[in-house]
Amino acid sequence: MVGLDELCKLNLGTSKTLNPLDVPKLWRSGEKEKVKEYCCNDVLMLKKLFLHGKTKGVLKYPVKDHGKTIAIRQLKVPWMDLDM
Repeated sequence: MVGLDELCKLNLGTSKTLNPLDVPKLWRSGEKEKVKEYCCNDVLMLKKLFLHGKTKGVLKYPVKDHGKTIAIRQLKVPWMDLDM
């Protein structure tokens, strides 16, 4: 499985702002604005990744073996020709 953070690192050179495992603890401790910012950042990262794929026509993704990256490949995106 490949996550948003890994795809963004490979394709955009950016990372998530928080560790996703910390988000529930932050919410319970009342740091709701921090969690909202994290969620908004995820949406922006996804948008940038989508637009990157639309512009370039491909996205890089890691090939893994037992959780370890063994290669980086490219996948042609099906949304390259969408009119927006």
